[in-house]
Amino acid sequence: MIVAAAVRGLALIHGAGVVALWGDENYYTSQGASIAAGLGYPGSFRPPLYPLLIGTVFAVFGHSLLVLRLVQIAISLAAVVLVHEICRERFGVRAALWSALACALSPRLAHFTHLLWAETLFVTLFLLFVWLLHRFEDAGGIFALVGAAVTLALAALTKEMVVFYAFLLLPWFAAHAKWDWRRGIGRAALFLGCFVLVLTPWIIRNWSVNDTFVGLSNCRWFPIAMGNLRAEDLTQDSTKRLEFQRRWQGMTDEVEREALSRTVALESIRSQQPWWLPRKVQLNLSRLLSPKSQELRLIERGLYPPEFSSVARRTHLLLSLAGHLLLLTPGLMALWLVRGDGLKWPLVTMIGYCLFVYTVANATPRFLVSLLPLFYLYIGPLVARVSIGTERWRWAAALGTAVIFLAIILSQVPVELGPLWNELGQR
Repeated sequence: MIVAAAVRGLALIHGAGVVALWGDENYYTSQGASIAAGLGYPGSFRPPLYPLLIGTVFAVFGHSLLVLRLVQIAISLAAVVLVHEICRERFGVRAALWSALACALSPRLAHFTHLLWAETLFVTLFLLFVWLLHRFEDAGGIFALVGAAVTLALAALTKEMVVFYAFLLLPWFAAHAKWDWRRGIGRAALFLGCFVLVLTPWIIRNWSVNDTFVGLSNCRWFPIAMGNLRAEDLTQDSTKRLEFQRRWQGMTDEVEREALSRTVALESIRSQQPWWLPRKVQLNLSRLLSPKSQELRLIERGLYPPEFSSVARRTHLLLSLAGHLLLLTPGLMALWLVRGDGLKWPLVTMIGYCLFVYTVANATPRFLVSLLPLFYLYIGPLVARVSIGTERWRWAAALGTAVIFLAIILSQVPVELGPLWNELGQR
């Protein structure tokens, strides 16, 4: 905890030089300000939980971004504790210390505590869900099952894509009940019922606001449209994207915006057949695993003061590469090498589901943040040599995954980090 707090404190000091908010940070803080002012949550473009957190902080402490970032540090520290507890109860104290240390030292998890996006809150909520799922898998308690459903619903109210993941979990409950299929179906139904029950008030609210069923938000097709507006060679086509954004911003009705996004997304996908999917896999996997962190992108956009950007560039360049090579690489290998337990299937399912969504829609290094703790959970057992499989196929799969990952990273260094790397070498 001390190490995690120190790393996040340094990230906060380092990030204090950011001179402006960027992208979705402006949306979240404006929604939070509306909530703090007693005006409610405007519209339904995104789920409400993270803006509600911001609004609560603003209402109690004034519009203090420093306090908000300190709150995010506390939320992030809770994630480190959860990683330690999940790993300790399944693999022992020594493995738990290594996994918690990986989570504590992760540059991206630390830096996201001073970036005002929903990832920090989502990570902690999802890890709390994993811990409750572990308690259920271990003892079969109904309270743990209901708690897991409620927590996953809160995670869905932070990132809507989790809604569909909940349905992918249902076979796991049946498998957990072994040959007692009635018991398994009953527990799956209880989980799904509690999950939907928590989401229902917000779904009804959105229905009343939009005069039609929209689910949790009006932001499902927009990222798919943005992620598929590509040139024929699948490079970023700013002309198409800017034209779409101009039309989208010219509309005031969120339902009409979503309809436009759906039309543009489907037309773009159809125009890129039959090689759309394999090309998107190659492109978006590279974007997701890019060594260029979000902080480096902010530096490139001039959001750090000129006198601070030189130090920031060097620091974030080295930390971004170190996090990928020293933490994510062994985490990917550990998924293959650590023997499966009852909890591994839901975690691997989450990783695969997210990769599918990011392939179909869009992908940036920012989205990888939500998945990092799932890899770190298995770093501890790998380092502590607990539950390591000796089968040849495990080692072949682990080494193959590491080689592919490192090839992606090294191929992107000249493109993504070339200018920064040259500047570092000159200095």
